[in-house]
Amino acid sequence: MAAGPECPHDVQGARAGLAALNAATRLTALTPNLVALSVAAPRATILVTPFPLVPGWQGWVDGSAVRPLKVNGAFVGLRVPAGAHDVRVAYFSRLTLWSYRVRAGALLGALAALIWLGLRAWPLRSRLLALAALFGAALPAYAQLETGFVRRAQSELVLPNNYAELLAAQLERWQKGTVTGEPTGH
Repeated sequence: MAAGPECPHDVQGARAGLAALNAATRLTALTPNLVALSVAAPRATILVTPFPLVPGWQGWVDGSAVRPLKVNGAFVGLRVPAGAHDVRVAYFSRLTLWSYRVRAGALLGALAALIWLGLRAWPLRSRLLALAALFGAALPAYAQLETGFVRRAQSELVLPNNYAELLAAQLERWQKGTVTGEPTGH
């Protein structure tokens, strides 16, 4: 998080007070395409993320959509007003959804071709009814699959603990030498 141009500089020229600004920030949810934070900003600020700004990023502050900003030349940022807020940053690619639709359509087309060729001995009307039954059953099933895909892609994994405490505990175990980096078999 950065406080903007009014943030004082320390002796080395680095921004002072960033640790204080982030002291009350907590990671509350994390998935490959969604990050949710609990932010307590002492003043209006810009939340800076490590995510490259490409089409598909969305942001919310307390459930209200916020337009992502380009910060540090290429990354996603969100304006956060002073006070305690729930902030979400999510990525959802419409291109991925369209590729999902194309694959489902290709599969359905292949099934239709197999039915059509496999039932050549049947009269035309019977083949058309078989195809209609296939599409009648497949389209609602596909609609449910797509709804589930979108819901999973936009859902969040709620972390049961304070993420900062988990990281501190992991660091302490590494420093003590109780974590070797070897797989535990779990």
